[in-house]
Amino acid sequence: MDRRLIAVIVAVIVIVPSVCAAVILTRDDGGSGWVDDGALPYTFSTYNYALGHNVSMTSYYTDGYFDNPSDKYNPCLATFALTLTMACGYSSSKGHGPDSVLGLLEDIGCTERFANQSFYDGNPDENSVELAIGSKTYGGFTLIFVATKGLLYSEIEFGSNFLFGAEGRHSGFVAASENIKGSLREYISDRGISGNVKVLLSGYSRTAAVSNLAAADIVDAISSGDASGTLGDVTLGIGDLYCFCFECPRGGYYDGTPGTISPGNLRYNGIFCFVDPKDIVPNLPPSDYGMVRYGKLISLPSDDEDAAGKSLETIGKFIGEDEARYYDVSGFIPSEKIPTMEDLSLEVKNFMVKSTVSREYYAANIEADLSYFVYMVLDHPRLVTVFSDNEGGYLKAMTALVNEAFSEDFDTRFGSSFHAAAVACGISGQEDAIMAGLSQAAKMLNRYMGGSFNLFNPLLASLLANIPAAAVPHMPGSVFGYIASEDPHYL
Repeated sequence: MDRRLIAVIVAVIVIVPSVCAAVILTRDDGGSGWVDDGALPYTFSTYNYALGHNVSMTSYYTDGYFDNPSDKYNPCLATFALTLTMACGYSSSKGHGPDSVLGLLEDIGCTERFANQSFYDGNPDENSVELAIGSKTYGGFTLIFVATKGLLYSEIEFGSNFLFGAEGRHSGFVAASENIKGSLREYISDRGISGNVKVLLSGYSRTAAVSNLAAADIVDAISSGDASGTLGDVTLGIGDLYCFCFECPRGGYYDGTPGTISPGNLRYNGIFCFVDPKDIVPNLPPSDYGMVRYGKLISLPSDDEDAAGKSLETIGKFIGEDEARYYDVSGFIPSEKIPTMEDLSLEVKNFMVKSTVSREYYAANIEADLSYFVYMVLDHPRLVTVFSDNEGGYLKAMTALVNEAFSEDFDTRFGSSFHAAAVACGISGQEDAIMAGLSQAAKMLNRYMGGSFNLFNPLLASLLANIPAAAVPHMPGSVFGYIASEDPHYL
């Protein structure tokens, strides 16, 4: 499993990384109610976490997907949007580059294709977003496809997931969403695109949240009559923006103040947020902070045994039988206080709320140090291992960190072990900054556990008993299983 997905669990153990209209997927069994839309199959490559390498998959596409306005949900277009963003997650000898997604855009007829520099140079910052854009003409419109990379993205970008900010929207996601809008605006300008356009925007995980904010901003601009100020010399109606956000964290903000626009407002009906209730990530940042997603919430039916079985069949057929077994979470080990995966997901959210005092406190005292700590741990995975070994093993290290989290001698107590770990990882000049994040992580756990380490804490015990199952609902293959099983092309 990619260590960034492991971090979804580890972050809970060590640190932790709506007001929406509800739409529930209903099965389409490919019977007489569906008319062949003429979509053609295209092959692309994507990284598969279960196998640890690339796999070939099939995507179905036809321009006719855009004949209906964006608020009319089309499961076939949803699956295509997911495969487009999955194609961004591709590993090669040249790094995690854009070859697969650019190839898919070419295959569906995009004559103009672009991948931003972050996709090529491997030198991102905390606000960057790797994305690819393609365009083609159809029925008097220019169709523009924006695919964002939400898997195999950089450690420093992952760290920005923890930058919530003291108020309003998630500050880390906002900065990244400006990059999406800026890249789209430049693409339109550089290629001289004008007149009527339709835009498809797709993202997964981090980039689902970022795309969600970008789409909401574009819709708001259209509603205020200023779409050209956001995207350039083009004409775009609300029904011409198609946004698909898969396993989407909360990045928006809504406190119900009179006169403010609800995230479930009809203007956002072309934005679809797909969430598995068993997935930890979409429960963050906590709704207790006023955090929301814009648009329609589509809850993946993972609690339905028939739907879950069909999903695994789809994964087995289109990804591989071994992967289908990997994505089967029916073996989740329940406990008295956390009997289901949904309860586990909710308890992770509760952990964040209980351990951070308040959003304002978190922003002022925790988030900067925590974000840097997460980035450095992911960028130097031996750091935790060496530190723990110096402290007598993971259990002893964790116990000591939590029990002594608020000690005035914290830095002195753990300084030598951490310095040795930093030297071993070649980052000896940065241990003070990393130690600040370690201290905040320990304090968060201390608050949540009531002042001392408890190996039998329900959340910790459930996570340890269910690694790696707890991360499976967030994997793109799992999302694909549910969405593609609603798409007649895959039946």
